[in-house]
Amino acid sequence: MNGVIFRETLRRSWRSALLLGLTMAAMSIYIVAILSDSRIVETFSQMAANLPFLINTLGGGDAAFLATPAGLINYGYFSWLIIAVCGYAVYLGVSVTIGEEDRGILDVLLSAPVTRAQVVIEKLLAFALLIVLAVAIGHIGLAGMVSLFESFRDKVDQGRLLQGSLNMLPSAWFMLTFTAALSTLVRRRNTAATIAGAVLAGSFFVDTFGRNVPDVAGLRAVSFLSYYDSSTVMKEGLLMGNVLLMVGIAAALIALAVVGFRRRDVGV
Repeated sequence: MNGVIFRETLRRSWRSALLLGLTMAAMSIYIVAILSDSRIVETFSQMAANLPFLINTLGGGDAAFLATPAGLINYGYFSWLIIAVCGYAVYLGVSVTIGEEDRGILDVLLSAPVTRAQVVIEKLLAFALLIVLAVAIGHIGLAGMVSLFESFRDKVDQGRLLQGSLNMLPSAWFMLTFTAALSTLVRRRNTAATIAGAVLAGSFFVDTFGRNVPDVAGLRAVSFLSYYDSSTVMKEGLLMGNVLLMVGIAAALIALAVVGFRRRDVGV
């Protein structure tokens, strides 16, 4: 592999990563500015004390943590923006093969001296890097805002913030590679995006349901978001077992995408 497809993919798609990253940075400005108001924090703490659903879903079952500056950051930033990052991964994933096929130019690309494996792997590596770029821009905004406000500066560990941001990547890479593998099995971009979106929404629902209904807590194992567990990461640091599991699954899905694309009859 000579990296031509990798570089061209970056050249054509970097603007979308920049837009997402700037949006995340803007959200961090809004979130930290709002949560720096002690009156809002007090109101939120009182509300959380009366809503077990909020504590279980966004505070990891820990009401005391949810009311801390780190817990508020987790609630306002990491608990919600992972959905946006994974949604972006779905958008990128359907572009690995179906994008060119829908435009009727995939056969032209494959007529060049490149292999199908090269197309899949180089595009996925480029898209994975774009996700890193978006998360990094968002993190810079978040870390800057936490440093700016005294109510957060001395109470939120910057190392934990970095680990929280890094923790977004395995879940996003999973959705990227899952969508890419799925796209080798279906013919339509909208179909692949809809199925992948349903997996993302279903994972959020199952994880939320499992957190709040102890009798079905075991169901969380089938939700990839249960391995994200941002509240625990903000309290204890990266859960390397979860990280390695998600990265391993993503690697397997890359292999599946390559095999699926090799066997696929390309539509023109």
